[in-house]
Amino acid sequence: MDVVELERALITGGYRGWFLAGGQMDDTVTLNRTRDGWEVYYSERGKKSGERTFQTEDEACRYFLAFISGSSTAIGDKH
Repeated sequence: MDVVELERALITGGYRGWFLAGGQMDDTVTLNRTRDGWEVYYSERGKKSGERTFQTEDEACRYFLAFISGSSTAIGDKH
């Protein structure tokens, strides 16, 4: 899965509260490309929480979708 496919799945699924361009928008789950791979985190009041890092875009996108959809396999899962 890549970011384009993830965005389609999020829109089709009617999910709200997500941001795919990096940065820190309040009260959103964010997917961000980093120098070493990818990160997914929740941003609240300018602070990251629950940050997870991934080597591949596919891993990060799949985790992001599972997290935002409330999958119990993603929430609380440590990487």
